[in-house]
Amino acid sequence: MHIATHPLTRASTFKHRPDTLIFAIFVTLLFLAPIPAGANREWGWAILLSCYALILIVQLTRNQYKISNEESCATTHRILIYSLLAVLAWQIIQVIPGLDLRTSEAADTSLNSLSRISNDPYSTFQSILKTSLYIITFVLALTFINSANRLRIFCLAIIASGLFQAAYGSLALFTDYNDWNTGNHANTLLHSRGTFVNKNHLAGFLELSISLCIGLLLGVFSYEKHDQWKLKTRFWLQLVLKPATQLRLFLVIMVIALVLTHSRMGNSAFFLSLSLTGFTALLIQYLRNRKLKRRSNIKTLSFLFASIILVDLLVIGNWFGMDKVVERVENTTIREETRFSLTSDILPVIKDNWLTGIGAGNFYSTYPKHQSENLGAFHDHAHNDILQTTLELGIPATLVLAAIVLYVQTQALLIFYRRNSRLYRGIALGSFMGITSLSIHSLSDFNLQIPANAMAFVSLLAIVLLCGHLDRHKLKEHFL
Repeated sequence: MHIATHPLTRASTFKHRPDTLIFAIFVTLLFLAPIPAGANREWGWAILLSCYALILIVQLTRNQYKISNEESCATTHRILIYSLLAVLAWQIIQVIPGLDLRTSEAADTSLNSLSRISNDPYSTFQSILKTSLYIITFVLALTFINSANRLRIFCLAIIASGLFQAAYGSLALFTDYNDWNTGNHANTLLHSRGTFVNKNHLAGFLELSISLCIGLLLGVFSYEKHDQWKLKTRFWLQLVLKPATQLRLFLVIMVIALVLTHSRMGNSAFFLSLSLTGFTALLIQYLRNRKLKRRSNIKTLSFLFASIILVDLLVIGNWFGMDKVVERVENTTIREETRFSLTSDILPVIKDNWLTGIGAGNFYSTYPKHQSENLGAFHDHAHNDILQTTLELGIPATLVLAAIVLYVQTQALLIFYRRNSRLYRGIALGSFMGITSLSIHSLSDFNLQIPANAMAFVSLLAIVLLCGHLDRHKLKEHFL
């Protein structure tokens, strides 16, 4: 017997179709972002910015989320958005003539005849557009993701993008394949770099993808302690049956690719972040058990992190060249490492421009004037995202950005402690791991100067906030 669908039901379904389509486009673009050399081409990030700006305009025009009974995550955390917009406004001020607040000794007047803070307005304008892309990505994630299902899809898109980069980079390394970025044979490079130009940038992107994969893996099984043998059996079957098996397979593939990059800081940062996150998770779980007077199998949580460290990093890593990474780390000396010389050259410039910075995107045009004579190579980045951001934007703007990251990291730990949902707790902890890993890696590289990596980074920031916001009013998802 055919039952006709109520007109209101059909209208409601049709109403949400455009939203679902736009969300699919948003996620697809995020998946594709790393393919054109990490979107580190003007045409690459310009296309992403144009599409995301159009999506944002459509959403603002439809004004869909303001009529809901529950505030969107973007509204709840609007102070963070305002802070990011303030940093963007400061970059705009840096290119306005007549607003140079520096003394005549600190200001470089060789190219700055109009008394701008920025000596290279074109580079600063590009930085303004890139910053706009990152802010729009952050806002769209907070706006579009309004359910646990969409959060899973969003996380899986980042994981799938990392999985593609891992598979492509590994296969290209072991086959006679021409690298489309350089035209050279990929297997002559002796390390994997996917579609990125630099192996360290692939390592940075994989750090985020692997961490999210671990977070989802933590979210698909229960680590409550079971006494009955049937419940114990069902629990352990979760570790070998879908979807845990798929996530473990994805994790192994991406870990192999991370090792094959032979990135010293990439592998070191991920291992350190994994160890720190594992220890922190066990401590929080212990405190949670005491608070709730509930038994939870901490041994199982320990087993998961130990298996990742022992099986993925040590056993599988040794098969695919972890010894080469260790050898590179052991052979690294401060005297021979030019990145430390860069730091010693940059610090005096920061001291002279600590308030205003030298202008966003101005490192490559300013640093050669202060470069040491023993460094003959040209450096377009500082190989330290924190120092470069401080140099270009000044200490106040850098502190604003650092405060946002620290706030989100604190929220991630609180979510793991307070929430009952395994999904939200696992994803929040995985995001914490990824943010920590890339932050450590950024001390000796410039991953956040690569648009695809920066977009993934701000996406993880948004994911943490979403884990604390979604379903928070439901009885089963109440906070402690």
